[in-house]
Amino acid sequence: MKAWRFFFFFALLLTPLLGLPQSASADTGFAIEDVGFQYKFADKLQIGASIQAVEKLQTLTLLIEAEQQELRQFQITPGEQIDASIDLSTNSFVPFSRIYFWFKAELSDGTIVTSPSYWFDYSDNRFEWKNDSSKLFHIYWVNGDASYGQEVQQVARSGLERATQLLPVVPNIPIEVYVYPDEATLQSVMNLAAQSWINGHTYLEANRVLVAETNSLDDTTDIERTIPHELMHLLQFQITGQNYAKAPVWLLEGLATQSELYANADRQRLLEEALQKGTLQPLADLCVAMPQEANQVSLSYAQSASVVSYLQNQYGNQVLLAMLQNAANGLECEANISAVLGVSAQQLDSTWKNSLVESTGSTNTADLGRILWIAIPTLLVLAGVMILLRRRKHSRMHQDENGNAA
Repeated sequence: MKAWRFFFFFALLLTPLLGLPQSASADTGFAIEDVGFQYKFADKLQIGASIQAVEKLQTLTLLIEAEQQELRQFQITPGEQIDASIDLSTNSFVPFSRIYFWFKAELSDGTIVTSPSYWFDYSDNRFEWKNDSSKLFHIYWVNGDASYGQEVQQVARSGLERATQLLPVVPNIPIEVYVYPDEATLQSVMNLAAQSWINGHTYLEANRVLVAETNSLDDTTDIERTIPHELMHLLQFQITGQNYAKAPVWLLEGLATQSELYANADRQRLLEEALQKGTLQPLADLCVAMPQEANQVSLSYAQSASVVSYLQNQYGNQVLLAMLQNAANGLECEANISAVLGVSAQQLDSTWKNSLVESTGSTNTADLGRILWIAIPTLLVLAGVMILLRRRKHSRMHQDENGNAA
């Protein structure tokens, strides 16, 4: 406990900066004092305090509330010194959010005493973050000098400009962008070890974007994709609000993919190969979620972007905005498509695939098989008829020659 007492003393010196009151007491003489905390990001949070008149204490509860997350309650064993330990691997918080905590005590006479609220900012303290701020963006990164931060600022500005051209929405600024040093550390933040393709994530309500940098700071190809992609999700949230999940996933990801400053050339190839093989996913399947299998993810993004492009060419960007507005009003995918386009999801799927065949000149192998199944027997019948007619003609000519000779 000596280390804790030293830490509490240090925390008390910082009370005006951290917003930490020194004590909470009631007329009963019971008091919670010397409150302090420390944490290791994504590992453990420790909160400690001293209790005065502990003999009057019956139960003690620690309450923790993070921004955009539900209130959590932890029962604490009463004692003169409290040392509560919270496992952050199972009780994770939104990264870089503000965390509030306080105590609620029930005394032996039934009196309820609540302490003042304390807070701290849950930064990823595994790294030393550098920053570059503008009116539009607060950029944070780990590797590289100030010039790298300015480069990320430029990528973010260009990405936001492109995104607002596709979706004319006034963004909520400033937007926080955190650039992690690699994909592994980014995925550890979101507990996504099994989804190795994830290299960007947006915390919509917090107006915060997390991305991973490439192996070389001189190559900004990846962040030219991921930052604009995630910024589009923030614009979409501006329209849909709490009904963001009602919007068709293919629409959300298709628009985000189109926002990328550096297109992924492999996606068009994957799209054409899937068209030829007949392995394109039904559009209805992409209404609510993207597949979790790594080998299907790139195709799903390519397919979503292609459907969005088809709608833009056929109807204009206004139908995409209308669908997001419908989602904001609670309309789900199938009903949304019908309301805006006047067709079913299956009909949209069919007309989009037909347009894809026309634009690429490809026919999928399943369709080709059906064509050949019909065409080959037909050709064989026609060939048989032609042979029969030819034999009859030859037979008549032979008879005529015999008659003339006679």
